[in-house]
Amino acid sequence: MICSFIIVFIFLEIMLRFFYPQPLYNECYNYWTDPTISGVRYDNATGWWPKENYTHCFYHFITNKKAYIVHNSEGLRLDKDINIEKTNDTIRVILLGDSFVYGYGLDQNETINYKLQYLLGNSYEVIPLSSIGFSTDQEFIALRDKGIKYKPDMVILFLYANDVIANAHPIQHQRLKPHYTIDRSTKKLYLDNYPVPNNTVNRTDADKLIVGSVSKFLLGRSHLYSLLYFGVHSEIFKQKLKRSYFKDSGRIEGDILTIEVYQHRSQEVILSLSYYITFEIIEKFEQLAKENNFKFIIVSIPSKLHLCKSAQRAFVEQYYDVNESFFNFNQYHMTIQNRLHDKNISLL
Repeated sequence: MICSFIIVFIFLEIMLRFFYPQPLYNECYNYWTDPTISGVRYDNATGWWPKENYTHCFYHFITNKKAYIVHNSEGLRLDKDINIEKTNDTIRVILLGDSFVYGYGLDQNETINYKLQYLLGNSYEVIPLSSIGFSTDQEFIALRDKGIKYKPDMVILFLYANDVIANAHPIQHQRLKPHYTIDRSTKKLYLDNYPVPNNTVNRTDADKLIVGSVSKFLLGRSHLYSLLYFGVHSEIFKQKLKRSYFKDSGRIEGDILTIEVYQHRSQEVILSLSYYITFEIIEKFEQLAKENNFKFIIVSIPSKLHLCKSAQRAFVEQYYDVNESFFNFNQYHMTIQNRLHDKNISLL
């Protein structure tokens, strides 16, 4: 029996290698790869910050790709350092954002800053001020404390739906972060958790576990194991079992902060407070822009739930206790658009 299994395994392995080779991951593979932990350090201003002079690669099982990462001496995802002093004919553009700007799951030359730098040419200098998991409050502090020294001519803030509620939370990814809250007596914002207490997360190194070590070994050598392993992960990721929205949405979607803003509960206290704080932070960006003479632009990043009807239907159909009337998938975009129009802030 065992001999038959080994013979079949070897036969399938050989056939795959010749006719349907699979990508093998070894130097980049980590059983619990999490860039929010491995690629950042504690920072007393923003809570965490990308490690300086950091080089790494990791496997992203959703995109089925290896991504190569390089941080410069300032922790920016660039393969070169930026001179603090700029030449008179250089136009500097700072990009602010979370994983979208950082380029989570993307190779170094696939990130937004690399694409924009290529399109704009050598007369521009594009500087990504970003980290995985950042919210708008952290991005403002990063610009104020770390980015102004570059004397930008333009600052582009990338805003995503999950930022709205994250801005009212003192914790992200199990880490403390600075956040703005409202003084009830003055109705003005004040900055809490600043400087941020040291909150480095301790975690189990899964590579030391047998299952991690075995998977790491086989994924670097066996085409059959690679096919089976990632095929199973893909099926788990795509499963469409009916679930309870109220009990399971946070665990299943992994992004409860995003889907909250699509609910038909725009007057709910938490959501209203989150919008209020977000727009007050944007006012702080505007004030900083005036004080430092740079153009401030906001890019609202769309999601599939906003743009795609089929994605909306698929999202609703996975739950048995809600229907489409429970959500307003245009709510976030229209709120952002209307409020920024009233404030005469450029929105793309």
